Amino acid sequence: MVGRESLEGQYKILDFMPMGAMVLDRRYRVLCWNRCLECWTDVKKKEMLGRDLRELAPKLREPKYGSRFQVVFEGGPPAIFSPQMHQNLIPCWLPNGEPRLQHIIVTALRAGDSEEFYALLTLQDASEAQRRLQDYNRMRMEALREVEVRWQAETALRASESKLAAVANASLDAIVMVDSLAQVAFWNPAAERMFGYTAEEALARSLLDLIVPEPMVERMRTGFSKFAWSGQGSLVGRSFEATAVRKDGTEFPLEISIGAVEMGDQWWAVGTMRDITDRKQNEARLVELATTDSLTLLANRSHFIELSSHELQRAKRYGLKLAFLLMDVDHFKNFNDDYGHDVGDEALRHVGRELRQALREVDIAGRIGGEEFAVLLPETDEAGALRVAERVRRRFEDHPVQYGPQKLPLTVSIGVASGVTEEFGTLMKRADKALYLAKKLGRNRVEHPLA
Repeated sequence: MVGRESLEGQYKILDFMPMGAMVLDRRYRVLCWNRCLECWTDVKKKEMLGRDLRELAPKLREPKYGSRFQVVFEGGPPAIFSPQMHQNLIPCWLPNGEPRLQHIIVTALRAGDSEEFYALLTLQDASEAQRRLQDYNRMRMEALREVEVRWQAETALRASESKLAAVANASLDAIVMVDSLAQVAFWNPAAERMFGYTAEEALARSLLDLIVPEPMVERMRTGFSKFAWSGQGSLVGRSFEATAVRKDGTEFPLEISIGAVEMGDQWWAVGTMRDITDRKQNEARLVELATTDSLTLLANRSHFIELSSHELQRAKRYGLKLAFLLMDVDHFKNFNDDYGHDVGDEALRHVGRELRQALREVDIAGRIGGEEFAVLLPETDEAGALRVAERVRRRFEDHPVQYGPQKLPLTVSIGVASGVTEEFGTLMKRADKALYLAKKLGRNRVEHPLA
């Protein structure tokens, strides 16, 4: 993570997201304002940078919003503002001039190496989803009413079936109807596109054999046995996320809503399904931005401390050994002063690559300062940690930084500490003392705390 002055460059990727995104400091001043927000609000980035967001969105001055933002600015859990309860919280507009409903997630981001936190706001357009949900609920109610009069008029039944099929066939969401044995009775064109099976291939086959991952088949089969006689189940009447399988065997995430319909003496389940792969990828990218140092691709300081603290507690619980390495790039300032900051950045990327190559998959590595790095070695005693540290030191000594045709020497000093009796902060301080000793004794060496 970097300082406020370089946030725009750090989060340039936000300009390519298909949703609104901004970054605020604790005084609500705008630090980043992506292209999507420029389009939605008709307010340009240069007009918003440094401006108090509450001038554009006065609702945020209300205590009920201020208190939730305060939790985020203190590094607390994300705040979520649903379109149903908060409507057009940040004034955004559809092309026709109507308010754009938003699903807003506010996430804490640490501001560089300080104890300050920024707030990352992502705004997902919920207008279309809300309209489609209303359309679907209206369609469902119409269908239920038509089913209720089915025994009264065969002509009305045929009309309602034709109408329902037309709506279902035009739907962008997959709509699937199965009987109480999970055999497919309806499979709309969107389902064909989503799962790869034509309606002819799917009809009369078990849904469990078509789209349910193997580990979930028995659980779903048990659920359908209960649904067969009651029309009820833990998944009926609500929306949830699940994993499905396409005809080609690939798995992907779905958002599913299931309703129950009783016709004659049998229960039928109607499910609407939406592919949420893009949403999940965006969420994963946001998590990566919040936990990963973008230059070295190692854990950032806060995420490293969180992971290491959990590992230390696990070691205490099970009586396992554990070691900690604190590493500093020797004379790093010279890279920036002698060659320029581009070379300095490449040197840090080089450190990230070499550490990932040198360490085990279970080891935890992070960048905790400008040129300072830390490594946690689970289930490793002091002797083992010293061997690892020396191997890492030699690797950097033997692998200079390649920058164009130049090969620039890079060495590191490493302090080692081990043990699980103290807290993480104490272990880190011991390693820091050993690192100080390594630098005092000439750098490019490994040291551990004196007895």
